[in-house]
Amino acid sequence: MDKEEVTLRKPVVCHHCGHKEFFKSDTRVQSFQDIVNGKVVWQQIRRQRYRCKQCQLKVWDTVENMDTYRRKTVRLLAYLNGEKQ
Repeated sequence: MDKEEVTLRKPVVCHHCGHKEFFKSDTRVQSFQDIVNGKVVWQQIRRQRYRCKQCQLKVWDTVENMDTYRRKTVRLLAYLNGEKQ
């Protein structure tokens, strides 16, 4: 398994008020665990946070193929659960 490109997606709609316009707020580097060539490694990803223009709620961008709560890739979680990909 090789490292994959990380895809970050801007929020489409505010889950609080339903507004569809955001502006960039701040960024933060977050670490995620992944599995590459059978070894667990840490990846660092610069995440963007956005603020809703209507209600001012802050939301993070969406990281594809990541479980952001556990800070692990979907691929690593599948490996840890014994599933083959």
